[in-house]
Amino acid sequence: MGNKWWAWLLASVWLWAAAACSALPKQAAESPTPPANDGHQPAEQLMLEATVRLAVETWLVNDREKGYTILKSEGHGTVVNGRFLITHNHHTIPLSLSETGVDPDIYSRLFVFDTAGELVNILPLTDFQIALREPQTLLLAYEGEKSDTPFGTDGLSVAQVQEGTAVPFEPGSQIAQIDWDGSSSHVVWTEVTAVYPQHNPPCLELANQPLFGASGGGVFWQGRHVGNTWLKGRLLHWSHTVY
Repeated sequence: MGNKWWAWLLASVWLWAAAACSALPKQAAESPTPPANDGHQPAEQLMLEATVRLAVETWLVNDREKGYTILKSEGHGTVVNGRFLITHNHHTIPLSLSETGVDPDIYSRLFVFDTAGELVNILPLTDFQIALREPQTLLLAYEGEKSDTPFGTDGLSVAQVQEGTAVPFEPGSQIAQIDWDGSSSHVVWTEVTAVYPQHNPPCLELANQPLFGASGGGVFWQGRHVGNTWLKGRLLHWSHTVY
């Protein structure tokens, strides 16, 4: 079966205890979705300024071999108010981080890159707390004291929460999506091809299929970040989904 690119709507960015998709972040200054053929550059610049590439590297103690097992995952993230990072929940981030923040047998660090692929920062994951963990969304909150701009950008300025459970999309709706070419990130304007409001959280199927490794990139609609993307494929001989 072919691959499809899905966008999962955000699960309550600021109402962390709320149910999935009970709230969407609303920017202080929204920009309208630009026309299909022109006017893209200003809006794209705002989206890219809030976007970072990230890599999570986790070292696991291997007692049998007296060594380490290294796990690494990469993708995109969207920075909010300078200290929050929204991405897809597919990274090798230990569950213990949300409980104690410390595990003597685990060491993880976050590499942050700008959209041109230049290294911005390397931070231990103990500097973060998991503010929200949903099946398709991860929100990390920076609580360290070493940097005022841990991601190299202030990102989106979120002033309030827009509550609601309705999915304001239909096939043919135009949205903006973060993609990359293997070295740098860019914005693609694409269309919604299907809407699945019954999923938890609701999801969209998009016409554009970004390059593998773009998971977690922001989906923007009418100047707002409304979700992140992930690739859904199925093995022909297995029944489970591979991310």
